[in-house]
Amino acid sequence: LGRGSFAIVYDSIHKPTGQKFATKVVDKYAAGSKGLKCIEAEVQCLSKLKHPHIVQLFQHFEGDGKKYMVIELLHGGELFDKIVELQFYTESIANVVVRNLLDALATMHEIGVCHRDVKAENVMLKQPAVENTAEFLGQVTLVDFGVATSFKPGHAKFDMHCGTQDYMAPEVVVLVRRGGRYYDEKCDLWSLGVLTYILLCGWPPFFANSKNALFDKILR
Repeated sequence: LGRGSFAIVYDSIHKPTGQKFATKVVDKYAAGSKGLKCIEAEVQCLSKLKHPHIVQLFQHFEGDGKKYMVIELLHGGELFDKIVELQFYTESIANVVVRNLLDALATMHEIGVCHRDVKAENVMLKQPAVENTAEFLGQVTLVDFGVATSFKPGHAKFDMHCGTQDYMAPEVVVLVRRGGRYYDEKCDLWSLGVLTYILLCGWPPFFANSKNALFDKILR
């Protein structure tokens, strides 16, 4: 189904029941200590979460130099690709998408999980969109918790900058540029705001030819 620098995702099946899953196989040696920390954080975060719009982790185990994650199989492709295909979403369909993702983020933040990389490429449709209606396009799932982190609700203080530049919240940009002290889980809400703009307009709210110029626009 996909391949990264140290992991491969396979289509898999549970033989006794016939149920299909996606299985992420991580090469521990290729991942190194930094990659393994990300995988362990991803497992820790997903193990806490059960929500219809958050990818579900069913099982995880390791052996023979590899770590395995058995996760929900999603068939609809990336939200990003659908936006490119349609150019933009109608307000009524975008409303369903955003409400579902907001509900997912509210659950995460209440439990104490911050995604830190909310973007169109990390949202997938559950099923192929047979019709371009809210019934199909609105059924989305937040995936890729590789830079997610856990925190004590009400006491979030993150000092590691991560995420995708176009979606970065101002407080994260300040941390990158000026050595700001920390940011919290509300960075996810800013990123969802950027995604909402892209859904409705077909392009990002902040665009520039360089990283510094982009960050200037975000901070303004």
